[in-house]
Amino acid sequence: MPRWIALAAALLVALLLFPQSASAQPAICGFQGTVTAGGEGLPDGTQVTAWIDGTQVAQAKTSNSTYSLFITGSYSGKTVTFKVGKYTADQTGTWTAGATQTVNLSIESWPYQCEFYGEVTVDGQPVPDGTEVSAWVDEAKVQATTTVDSMYTLTVPGNYTGKAVTFKVGSYYADQIVLWQRGEAVKTNLRVSLGPLVCGFYGPVTLDGQTPEDDTVVTAWVGSKRVGQCTVTDGKFGLNIPGDYTGKIVTFKVDGRDAKEKVMWVRGGNVQTTLTARTVGPVGVTVQLSASELKPGDSFTLSVIVDPNGHGISGGEVNLLMLDASVMEILEDEASAGGLLGTEPAEGIKEKTSGDGYQSLTFALGRKGETPLPTASGTLASIGLRIVGGAKPGKYAIPNAITLTDENFEKLEFDPPIVSVTVVPVLPGDLNGDDTVGLADLAILASAYGLTSEETGYLAEADLNSNGEIDIGDLAILGSNWGKRRY
Repeated sequence: MPRWIALAAALLVALLLFPQSASAQPAICGFQGTVTAGGEGLPDGTQVTAWIDGTQVAQAKTSNSTYSLFITGSYSGKTVTFKVGKYTADQTGTWTAGATQTVNLSIESWPYQCEFYGEVTVDGQPVPDGTEVSAWVDEAKVQATTTVDSMYTLTVPGNYTGKAVTFKVGSYYADQIVLWQRGEAVKTNLRVSLGPLVCGFYGPVTLDGQTPEDDTVVTAWVGSKRVGQCTVTDGKFGLNIPGDYTGKIVTFKVDGRDAKEKVMWVRGGNVQTTLTARTVGPVGVTVQLSASELKPGDSFTLSVIVDPNGHGISGGEVNLLMLDASVMEILEDEASAGGLLGTEPAEGIKEKTSGDGYQSLTFALGRKGETPLPTASGTLASIGLRIVGGAKPGKYAIPNAITLTDENFEKLEFDPPIVSVTVVPVLPGDLNGDDTVGLADLAILASAYGLTSEETGYLAEADLNSNGEIDIGDLAILGSNWGKRRY
């Protein structure tokens, strides 16, 4: 039998024994349609998933509020449900081999929130229950929760579309950074790698503006405890601080002088910092008066003089405390800044208060811009005062409290200044204040003689007996002191 006849016969037998349908369908089913929430379209990239019997079988991302996906397998007659993000759509479909169906999906709302969930580990170990997990956007804390069985679930409300979300486990940043996605539930396992219990510090060193000699000692401190030491080589230092000082501030000394830098200890870190140290001494503060002996009616100026002695001065405050109102009056309008804090320091509080028989003043100043190191000596502030009329002779203290802050805005310690003023008695009849009674005083009294307090030209200082009239009684008082001097 010819070979081709045998092949044809075999093919005929196969067709008879194994009939095939010309319309056999592939094991795939497609779904497409629109996606809306509350009747509104959704942003591109919104995830749509298809589910059969509780198992996800396909997924797609939206474009122009539409989706298209295909489910392969053998699910003939099975119901297909859909989720938009984490929300189940109202519509369902039926898996039909070879078919492409239109199912327009809708959910009631698409809230402005994104859920994150997953496992939390630190150095590969599960964290204990109650560990705080916080979410941060643009360095601002936006939500927090605590762990249960080393798992967390955290929902971040708001509208942070396109923003990156970082996480902290306790006070440590996790390695993961995830985009906020509206309406989504994003599985994010958080892992924190702390590294060894040591932190390194290194960088250049200056002492009094100069590079220190080799072998100059640099020490590191946490509070009052010395935690590290090294020596300078080629103007640089480098040291490691072992232990666990998480969240603690490290300060440094160069040859025993305090460096201005304060740096946080970071587990496993290697922190570059420049150490700037200088020789400093105690701050000197004095209060100077433009005159120390004054008569009733005299005005004077109180000035606060500061010698920083190597420190930087960033601000200060002068408080005059409960001055006797029967002796002194504070002239608030005559309180002004000196040159210690630059040519145009910022004025803070300038407030005069009065009580039962006393007056007080608070005057605060701050430097604008960077604080020079060291700051040159100068006047912090000047304040005007006046001895009131009728003040009794005697020596009177001027209670005060002065505060200064350094370049790091920390309070500087110094001995409080003590200052007092002496009120001297008035020489009756000394109308021109030259400390003697003579013709000049008589001329002043004569210019107002016969006038009362209700008339123009009346001089209160010439009314020596205070009866409201310049008369013979005042002339008699002046005459009784004729030629006398106060000293």
